[in-house]
Amino acid sequence: MHLMNPAQRDRAITLIRTLADEHTSTPHMRGLAEQLVAQISAMPVRRACGECLLFNKGHCAQWHADVPIAERSKGCDAWDEDIPF
Repeated sequence: MHLMNPAQRDRAITLIRTLADEHTSTPHMRGLAEQLVAQISAMPVRRACGECLLFNKGHCAQWHADVPIAERSKGCDAWDEDIPF
């Protein structure tokens, strides 16, 4: 399974809701869109250090420490997006 990072997840949810608002006239279709949003919201996200704004050349600005190589793929809840577009 391909995991999204938190920013990708949030953009996907925004897109689904926008499309549902703009192009869906039936309550059934809006309900399906919200079910999809709920499923995406419940999925795990990828928070790898290498994709985080706070990570630079092995060092984490959030924790003021070098991140062990074995832990870099796990990341942490402080993950922040570098460029949001």
